[in-house]
Amino acid sequence: LLAFLAACTVLFFARALEGRGTPALVGWAVASSLALATHYFAILLVVPEAVWLVARSRARVPALLASAVPAAVLLLHVPLLLDQRDIGQAVAESGLSGRIAGVPKALVVGYSFPWEIAGSIAAAVLVTAGLVLLARAPADLRRRGLVAGGLAAVPLVLPILLALGGSDYVIARNAILAIVPGAICLAAGYATSRLGLAAAGALCVLGLAITLSASLVDGYGRTDWRGAAERLGPA
Repeated sequence: LLAFLAACTVLFFARALEGRGTPALVGWAVASSLALATHYFAILLVVPEAVWLVARSRARVPALLASAVPAAVLLLHVPLLLDQRDIGQAVAESGLSGRIAGVPKALVVGYSFPWEIAGSIAAAVLVTAGLVLLARAPADLRRRGLVAGGLAAVPLVLPILLALGGSDYVIARNAILAIVPGAICLAAGYATSRLGLAAAGALCVLGLAITLSASLVDGYGRTDWRGAAERLGPA
């Protein structure tokens, strides 16, 4: 649900920047409010979008009014947020460096699948190709891609900074907000050439293969507890 609502905020954010008026801002305000009511970490996407809308929108006053709606929703959640603030830090029981390295890998190819090392390396090469192509893209396309990339960077980088300050929430599911704007950023690079389109197609095929393999192979689709059940014996 968080991933879906985050994607909706990105959609209406883009429409608002294109100057589509009040409907786009209303859609963004509603989607952002629902995202914040779903997961506190939605703030890592909603706030950068709000700041950018206010700074760059042609209608600054409506953008400010739209931003006030999710701000009010967040304010109403503050008592609950403070009461629950320590629950998510159970992730800190594992090493921070390993989790930092694992977040982008998990967002691109998932947690575990057959031929994991080879698939992860292939995905890293294809993602790097998209970023290199983005750096060489025409100025307008590059600017648009970097806006999306900036939105993706906040949910990835800010939790790391918080963890270094003592509030550790670094885990892939908290960074799921970065997937859609990150994909848009890569797409801007892939769209610049036939080579980029081929790389995009290869990344899609790789993702589909990983999804199918993890679903079809019993050891990856779900944890097999049958051996443990046999040792426990009858209830």
